[in-house]
Amino acid sequence: MKRILLAVMLVSFAAGSARACGEAAPCQVELGQYMISMPDGAAAEHAVGAIVFFHGFRSSAEEMMNFKSLKDLAEALGVALIAPDGLNRSWSFPNAPRQNRDEMAFMNQVLDDALAKFPIDPAKLMSSGFSIGGSMSWYMACYLGERFAGHTPIAGTFWRPYPAECPGPDPFVSHVHGTADTTFPLAGRTIREKWHQGATGDVVAFFRKRGGYTPEVTHYSDGNLVCEASPTKNGGEVELCLHDGGHSVRAEWVKRGWQRLAAFRGWKVTSTGG
Repeated sequence: MKRILLAVMLVSFAAGSARACGEAAPCQVELGQYMISMPDGAAAEHAVGAIVFFHGFRSSAEEMMNFKSLKDLAEALGVALIAPDGLNRSWSFPNAPRQNRDEMAFMNQVLDDALAKFPIDPAKLMSSGFSIGGSMSWYMACYLGERFAGHTPIAGTFWRPYPAECPGPDPFVSHVHGTADTTFPLAGRTIREKWHQGATGDVVAFFRKRGGYTPEVTHYSDGNLVCEASPTKNGGEVELCLHDGGHSVRAEWVKRGWQRLAAFRGWKVTSTGG
């Protein structure tokens, strides 16, 4: 009887250990760590979507877990919030000043681990991020497009030289940028004569015109955003929304990106996020 009880306790401990990480403690993978906040009601029989949010330079996953408006919007949408942790508070995307880690391999590990440990729908993943975290979101669209349903990068794009090609499918992208941004200007900039931020218009055109396609562009306003959107040749959509502010991020832009993605993909969005 004691042996049976001990076995049950060990199984229970192992199951608990698998979920011993989240928003209070990081989840570890081989190449790094991430933190995650799950909405109320998520369960194996009710898998939820997830927003993967990449922090900016000198920030961290822990700070994203303390970004109250971001966590609140995820809870309101009924989705998980996944915050990968940049190595040394930065990212090593292509042509970045730091090249400390293979971020694509790291993100595959993060997604695999999160999907194994938490009730997340792998078909409902959106990447987002701010500044160089926004750049990371664009590189997700390029190199890990098969794993994401869409992307909402904010105030960050590809760095030059741009990718020669992106192997993934045409993405859904809703990009937000400030016209008065001097940290990551719309036209891009050179840093210390070594590294080169890309121009937002070039990066948007990269996907819009892929395959020699000339899209029809629709112009409209949405609150304080002035936007334009167009389809891509192979079933994607690229939206660019500008505001008159500087280098900033608002949770409402991430929420808007998720809602537009849901409408684009035809997801049934409920009060718990679908």
